[in-house]
Amino acid sequence: MNEKILALLTNKFTQARKDGLQQLARSLALQVADESEAQALIDKLTVEKVTDFIKEWRREVDSEVSNANKTFESTLRSKYDFVDKKHQPESHKTETSKQETPDEVAEIIKQSIQAAVQPLQEKISLLENGKITDSRKQTLERKLKAAPEAFKKTVMSSFGKMQFQNEEEFNSFISETEQNLEAFTQEAANSGLGSFPRPGIPAGTVSQESVTADIKAWAGTRQE
Repeated sequence: MNEKILALLTNKFTQARKDGLQQLARSLALQVADESEAQALIDKLTVEKVTDFIKEWRREVDSEVSNANKTFESTLRSKYDFVDKKHQPESHKTETSKQETPDEVAEIIKQSIQAAVQPLQEKISLLENGKITDSRKQTLERKLKAAPEAFKKTVMSSFGKMQFQNEEEFNSFISETEQNLEAFTQEAANSGLGSFPRPGIPAGTVSQESVTADIKAWAGTRQE
């Protein structure tokens, strides 16, 4: 019945709000028993009466919505301690109303990206440094494969405490180590070093020069 009444109202009052006619149809449906009674009741309605009905209904709806919004807003303010801008101090208004320039916005975005990416960059750097150290260690171990155990342990222990700025420094260290190994091996073959003490391992961070000097000093004890 409600749909039939709505169709009759829509056909007669074409300029009226549809939501208002829907509300009117629901009201009329409570007063009639069949379509003929509905038609008779609608025939008595005028544009003015329908317009007044819809206005009054909208006023009530708008009032309810407004009250609901106020209640909701009040609840939010109470729960989250919101402050209305019009009640803020003048100095705070100035701060909050300040508009950033495009350059400032770009800088803010840049800083945010850098802050987010920095931890990842640090992890990548650590991984890369670890891989480089492992690769250099493997290279050194291959060079010392045939070296006497005492010589090998001394050099490897010192290597773990050294820091190379670049590949050139590392390659220089490898070259000097090979030269020292060759000299040491020759000296050992000529004189035998089984009874000589193992060279000391420097404490802390050591340099390439100190490692070379220690190895040479150890090899030179044979001549004393």
